[in-house]
Amino acid sequence: MESTSATQAEETTRSWEQLSHTVQKSNLKQAIEKTELNQMYYENKGREKNVLTCETIIRILKTKLEEINQEE
Repeated sequence: MESTSATQAEETTRSWEQLSHTVQKSNLKQAIEKTELNQMYYENKGREKNVLTCETIIRILKTKLEEINQEE
């Protein structure tokens, strides 16, 4: 998953809801890692707007991961 906005992240996580919890958790963990790497890249480039976008996306993904963990 390569989300460039909070809306896109929310849409993607909704599209995963039909998948098993195991697959959803795997997808979410990979997406979080990828977004964290993007965030570090943007921090090094001094692109604050992109850093803030990444923080928002990470928050959305982690919230969804917590929801799944609570359902199990």
